Amino acid sequence: MSYIVNCLRSTKPTLLKWGAAVGRKRIIKPRFWVLMMSALVLVFTCVYISQGSYIAQQEARIRELEDEYAQKLGDNQLLERKIAFSKTDAYVERVAHDQLGLLKSDEIRFVASGQAAGSVQDASSYAQ
Repeated sequence: MSYIVNCLRSTKPTLLKWGAAVGRKRIIKPRFWVLMMSALVLVFTCVYISQGSYIAQQEARIRELEDEYAQKLGDNQLLERKIAFSKTDAYVERVAHDQLGLLKSDEIRFVASGQAAGSVQDASSYAQ
């Protein structure tokens, strides 16, 4: 045991029983640090560039979604106006006139010569 302690205290390199050199300081040269720092700068630059492109893609997607949202809000307002109009009497009159072919009591229907007179409904049958 004293042999190992003496080997550790000496400044000159000596070999232990198992062959490891003891007492020698390992000097790391400055070019190693330059190489390591260059590698770190390269890695951080690559990450910065990739994150920048990812952020640009996400900003473009956000703009698309905001445009779509504005369009949906406009569609929603249009539908709300249609719903409000469908609850009025004017809507009922328009549907009766346009889709059902009904006439008001003061209206006159003109029939073209190619149509049969039986297919046209007059206002007197619905005026009750």
